[in-house]
Amino acid sequence: MPIQIYRIIIIYKFKLFHFFDKIYFVNGDGELSVKLSVVLPACIGVNEFEKVLNNLDLQNIKDIEIVYIADSSDRKSLDIAKKFVQKYECFRVISTEKLSFEESKNLALDNAQGEYIYFVKSGDYLKKHALKGFLSCAQKTDADVIVADCKVYNSLSEKIAAKSVGTLFSHFQYKTFSGFDFSEDFFQKFDFDLNNKLFKTSFIKENQIKFSETKYFNELLFVYGALYCAQKIVCCNCNIFKSLNKSLTSEQAINYVDYVKDCLKNYNELYRFIKNQQASAELKDSLIKRIVSSVGACFEHVSGVEFFKAVDEIRACSILFDEELVSNKEFSKNYFNGGKISFVVPVYNVEHYLQQCLDSLVNQTYKNIEIICVNDGSSDNSGQILQKFAEIDSRVKIINTENLGVSIARNKGIEAASGDYIAFIDSDDWCEPDYLEKMYKNIISFNTDFSTCAVALYDEAQNVFFDEVYYSLQDLRSYMQRPLNFDDVKNILFRFPVMVWAKLIRTQLLKENNIRFCDKVYFEDKAFFFDLVLNSQNFSFVLEELYVYRVNREGSAV
Repeated sequence: MPIQIYRIIIIYKFKLFHFFDKIYFVNGDGELSVKLSVVLPACIGVNEFEKVLNNLDLQNIKDIEIVYIADSSDRKSLDIAKKFVQKYECFRVISTEKLSFEESKNLALDNAQGEYIYFVKSGDYLKKHALKGFLSCAQKTDADVIVADCKVYNSLSEKIAAKSVGTLFSHFQYKTFSGFDFSEDFFQKFDFDLNNKLFKTSFIKENQIKFSETKYFNELLFVYGALYCAQKIVCCNCNIFKSLNKSLTSEQAINYVDYVKDCLKNYNELYRFIKNQQASAELKDSLIKRIVSSVGACFEHVSGVEFFKAVDEIRACSILFDEELVSNKEFSKNYFNGGKISFVVPVYNVEHYLQQCLDSLVNQTYKNIEIICVNDGSSDNSGQILQKFAEIDSRVKIINTENLGVSIARNKGIEAASGDYIAFIDSDDWCEPDYLEKMYKNIISFNTDFSTCAVALYDEAQNVFFDEVYYSLQDLRSYMQRPLNFDDVKNILFRFPVMVWAKLIRTQLLKENNIRFCDKVYFEDKAFFFDLVLNSQNFSFVLEELYVYRVNREGSAV
């Protein structure tokens, strides 16, 4: 790949010469003494260029170079270079043909002359003198990486969020530290954004830290690799603003299957990197927690067919992942199984309700299921209804027993289940068509041991639906959108709905811990639920009412 490097070097003043409609710069006898290299993204447009360079004007830094990667095969890219070289004396151009955005950042890094390097991201901006404060902090501390608090700016509402993001080390302002000082949660303390970080150029080159060449998450390996290798990290109070103004068009352009896959691919490379550097077990565990939370954040954007494609892609490329990472139980428990779900349905004399229940199961939008119906000695037509469904749908399996009670029936269902997950449903209830799809997405996104959803109540006698706080989960809303462990919820544990239905549970968890239902007791769900919670690493919630619980029906066990 042909590369031409054009530099502006001080002789008396910067001068630009044009030959044969190409851009050439006069090269002096020595190298520049540049304190800061600012790299501009190659894909930036003319209008955005004006904003970025005007913003850099406010920084009031001497001995600065602005490095731009121009595509020599793209007339527009060269026109931008010409315009701004004439206007800004510190503007440097690296001209090359058809480099990807990621390759162009690595090329700019290789040719940066500044003592420190800063990467501008399109849409983000710096307040007046922010870079000057950045640089001053760097020079006073001789830090390898400098991290600033970053405010979120919404350019549509023109509001700035009060809360800073990017680092949780604000109490360490202007004090140097390294990742080894906070091994247990180091990767939770930092994000991998470029816009709020300044890097010592020699440190980056010595450690051969590069941007990956994936379309998405290419900054991840660079930033986390630098933070991991840094002997000196320092936090400073500079005003960096991260724009959240994303247009619908840009969102639609994202290939979310590749988005999720690239996320895991880069984290896998990062894991291999720190493993080869003899990282501690605590640092590895911290990284695994970060991987799970990042994948969950990716899945928030993916729905429907794209979600299942993304999950299939993860499983298909599992052989490419580091063996140590894949063997980690907390990482692999949901990502690399087959995704099959077993419904367990205890059935006893419910001929008037069984049809509706089974219809709701066979018509689930999630198709990789089996429906294990344990006929607990029914004396009505329930057995015939089960047989009819089994003849039509091969996923319906029937276990016939004498009447031993619901606990034994459910336990037999657990033993017979071949799915990676189990969902219990009472045979007089029913669920929404997307019940399993949304529950499965929730458990995969947060990589939890089980998930639960809100429940709608149907009064059989009154023929009406009604809400109840206990089942709606509304008083637990603040706990949504994140995985929870026992420590998170121990103080409110007795506020949780203990019913076994409206939950999707990892089968291996039940079998490894021999979690079963107590025989010959009412409210057997309670003992099962607390056994489940105390043996789980974590669990998660879906706030939607996806399960319908029938109450006040004639003949109910309750």
